[in-house]
Amino acid sequence: MKIKDIKYVYFDLDGTFLSSNKTPLKSTLAILDQLKSKGIKCSIATGRTFYFAQKEINLIKPTLPIISCNSSLIYDSIEDKIIYFNSIKKQTTKNIFNILIENNAVFFIYTTKEVFIYKNPKTNPDSKWVNWFLETVNSFEQKELIKFEFITNPFDFKIENHDVVKFLVIYSEMTNSQTKTIKELVNKLNDVYIVHSQKDVFDIMPIGSTKGEGLKILDKKGIIDLNHTLVFGDADNDIDMFLKSKWSVAMGNANEEVKKLK
Repeated sequence: MKIKDIKYVYFDLDGTFLSSNKTPLKSTLAILDQLKSKGIKCSIATGRTFYFAQKEINLIKPTLPIISCNSSLIYDSIEDKIIYFNSIKKQTTKNIFNILIENNAVFFIYTTKEVFIYKNPKTNPDSKWVNWFLETVNSFEQKELIKFEFITNPFDFKIENHDVVKFLVIYSEMTNSQTKTIKELVNKLNDVYIVHSQKDVFDIMPIGSTKGEGLKILDKKGIIDLNHTLVFGDADNDIDMFLKSKWSVAMGNANEEVKKLK
């Protein structure tokens, strides 16, 4: 790999561009500056939705569309518009929602516009992840604010009225039995899949939404050329991106399966 051959670069966010305490790594910022100085276009490919990564977007100043929500949402920050989205089928969202509620899961629902949060006040009165989410949102500047809402009565919540692009399930705040049951039931649905994007959580995604597929979509649109694309990542949801791009770099903290592909 020669630097002159690289024209496009995508960074994973959590665990790659950001350290374990969710702050940018100085080494990654240095690489970003070096790449930009050579005229190379850069952006992020993340499991987060673009509207929950506005602080990082403002810092990176992407020159390419953002592959967010594992490509369920591809967002052009320059034009401020969604250029592609892939939502979960309405009936499937209802099925997943019922599975999670019945098994007392702590989970987030990401739609094309906002976030819905559920935790059972009796079995999960306190949630580390929910607290982190609230602290993060409270630290946002006005232009970075996102819409979110707690689901207080799941029986009244009409999930079919929303375009759901991802469920984020906090399995570290559930028992192994709960997690096993949820995964078994979700895996019986034929139009979604489960992927681990960070420690302690897993995503339920629509089939066809991977970071690698996001790269392919942008390649087909003529926005990037996969033969001149370099990607950085660390987790299972980065694997398909590694397989689709010309070059890839696994972080030192990357999962073993990711390291095998570097």
